[in-house]
Amino acid sequence: MARRITDEELYKKVKYLNLNLNRPVDRWDGEGNANVGNYHLESQGGVGVSLSLTRCEAGSVYSVSPEMTKREMYNALRVVLEILGEERDRD
Repeated sequence: MARRITDEELYKKVKYLNLNLNRPVDRWDGEGNANVGNYHLESQGGVGVSLSLTRCEAGSVYSVSPEMTKREMYNALRVVLEILGEERDRD
């Protein structure tokens, strides 16, 4: 049986994605404004997750991936990071 993918593992992958692309790591700044260009995970009814991109300071987002399981998202992010040159086993 495959090991379970945790939220922490997914958040680390998204953090590495933001760092690799020189994007804001945090979704919100300290003043209540959204960090435009930040990639983050959105939960879809507790069943799956999707990757979203913050579009404006008010916080509207654009979904850049379909809803998928945590394992599918982990594998997709791993591949993207490998393509971008991120170390494979960094976490």
